[in-house]
Amino acid sequence: MDHGRYQPNLIKHIREWPVWENVRSYFSAKLIKTADLDPTKAYIFACHPHGVYCFSYFINIFFNPRFYQLYDGIRLFQCTLPINFLIPGWRDYILSIGTVGSSKSAISNALKPGTALALFVGGAREFHHMKRGEILLIQIALTQGASLVPVLGFGENDIFDRVDNPNFSILHKLAKLAKMAAPLFSGRYVILPHKVPLVTVGEPIHVERRENPSQKEIDDLHEVYCEALMNIYEKYKDEYHADRLTAMRFVS
Repeated sequence: MDHGRYQPNLIKHIREWPVWENVRSYFSAKLIKTADLDPTKAYIFACHPHGVYCFSYFINIFFNPRFYQLYDGIRLFQCTLPINFLIPGWRDYILSIGTVGSSKSAISNALKPGTALALFVGGAREFHHMKRGEILLIQIALTQGASLVPVLGFGENDIFDRVDNPNFSILHKLAKLAKMAAPLFSGRYVILPHKVPLVTVGEPIHVERRENPSQKEIDDLHEVYCEALMNIYEKYKDEYHADRLTAMRFVS
């Protein structure tokens, strides 16, 4: 991460904009605290689902002053695809608010005591297939000794309606070439997000550092992680996802 471009005062200023409170009101957004976070440790926030634009994370966590009150001493960073750093102006902005590339080295360098790094699990592919999280985050958590926090955003997949984008379409081929998502979607009055409640919940999993984790250790932690994510869903689904048409499931 380019620490010289990181501007924490700018982040504080942006998250205090009144517009964020209006957005949270629009979505009836809610952040649920389930445990304390130790500011002497590093954390990986594995955010599910990715959806179109990770609204749950940015509205309920990153741009929410209440998060910083609940978790004093924790600094937030987030990962993005390398293509975002190629856009003039936008590159400088995302660097200034603490955005890092999605490479293994960039993620490892960002994980310092007192930091929480958000990874949007699945990314481009998850929007199209809603598949389970990448095993890479498990490896990084083990090698860095960073606690894993499965973060579940209820309502994220209901903000927009997905429009089929066939594998043979030009848009799909361009997205694959650029290694990013190019989802087709519609919402309220076509372009606006649906007015659905957004509730974000996460619970940390302590991870012991392993310099060279075995495949069994990776598989075991992945199993614990998936179980923890499912437990969150089962615990809160009737309260915050009562009108669900389908249940959450892992897709291999």
